[in-house]
Amino acid sequence: MGYSKGEYYTDRERYVNGLTLALSPLRDFGLIRYGRFYSTDEEYVKVADMIGNSVFLNVTAMSKAEILKDVARVILQGDEKGIVPRSLVTDKNEMRHAAPLFR
Repeated sequence: MGYSKGEYYTDRERYVNGLTLALSPLRDFGLIRYGRFYSTDEEYVKVADMIGNSVFLNVTAMSKAEILKDVARVILQGDEKGIVPRSLVTDKNEMRHAAPLFR
């Protein structure tokens, strides 16, 4: 028996928000949150630290394993140059689009 659409997105939200515990030992870790536009099913993850830095990942239709890998890439970016998450949002207009999901 498969997921309903609502259950599918609820599961993904719980998964992403559940990464907080795993990331909490990291120095300066602030938060990780999942957000979705219900009208388009676009999905974003925000990862932020305690000193004001944040990134958005466009995780629309990515598997949970792919999301985890990109979150790991976000974390490693600070330590290893050249590691860039595939879903990293760099376009300012897309950042503005995603930001209201996390207010």
